[in-house]
Amino acid sequence: MCLFQGDAKGTVFFRKKRKRGRSPGGAAGAPAQQVSRKARRTCVTHIGVVCDNAAVQPRLPQVVIGNCQTFLVREWAALNARVPANVFLIRQKSAWNNVVVCRRVVGMLGAALQPFAARYQPILLMDAARVHLHASVAERCAAKGIWLIVVPAKLTWLLQPCDTHAFQRYKLCLKAAYQRLRIGSASGQVSTADFITAVCEAIRFVLQGRRWAVAFDQDGYDFGQARLAPSVLRQIGLDSAPLVGGARPSEDVVRLCYPRNAAIPLPTLLRPMEPVARPALVGAAASAAVPAPAAPVARATPLVPLRPAPAIVARPGPQTRSQSRLASALAAGLASSRSSLLRRPGKADRQLEHGD
Repeated sequence: MCLFQGDAKGTVFFRKKRKRGRSPGGAAGAPAQQVSRKARRTCVTHIGVVCDNAAVQPRLPQVVIGNCQTFLVREWAALNARVPANVFLIRQKSAWNNVVVCRRVVGMLGAALQPFAARYQPILLMDAARVHLHASVAERCAAKGIWLIVVPAKLTWLLQPCDTHAFQRYKLCLKAAYQRLRIGSASGQVSTADFITAVCEAIRFVLQGRRWAVAFDQDGYDFGQARLAPSVLRQIGLDSAPLVGGARPSEDVVRLCYPRNAAIPLPTLLRPMEPVARPALVGAAASAAVPAPAAPVARATPLVPLRPAPAIVARPGPQTRSQSRLASALAAGLASSRSSLLRRPGKADRQLEHGD
């Protein structure tokens, strides 16, 4: 976002009958404001975050990045005092986003969503920019319990809810707030602190003041893509939403979402689909986790423990008929003794067993 938002219609007044000449800062024959090149080239980056839940949206972090020449040291405390609790200012050498900032934003997002962890599973949609695709960013998402989805490369304009529904309204609101600040300024210039105030106003009335569930549905992120926008279907050449299963995608399918020759952290991306391994209990924790055996039920006639049957050792060589008859008789006698010991309890025994 450029700190100079004065290129809107109506900011320069002139007479139509006046002879037009070359105006400072503008093209030949077109009236324009007298603005320095530095003011027209100074920009900041806003990492905007929206979700489909209106109750969670005010908690989501909004990050504004500026370089050391834009966010001066002497103004740093005053700038941070102007922003609400969910808006974070980052001062660094460059105003562009990078991998370090991405990891930091994911950490902010995980901390903001911690109160909702028991009810919702956060899913983060990010476009296929190189800074978003770094392996450390995916690792940070996995560490914070956030599932990562990469919007297919070159389709951000069609499938990213911020680009399809949010940012145009946001920029219009920011430009309107900037013009009101210019009107109220005696010099007609807007300071960096006032510009941050305009950014916070756009965040409040657009990103936090609207419901974005329809944006996610129309871009195909609802259940079964049932509410996919007709414009998206027309762009991808389909008459109806495709049937997408819930099976684990292959590496070739995931590669379609990434730019060419990009490194894909496939194990990290598919980690939420892996079965959760239960940790092994060691020592006292294992003994404490094992339930205590149930108390034995009192019986009127306890079972008499049987003596172990004598082992019959097969001797080498063929058995005679008399030896076979003796072995059969011994087996029949052992069975009859077991049946006599395991007798069926009577009525009095059953009443005592049931506590009567």
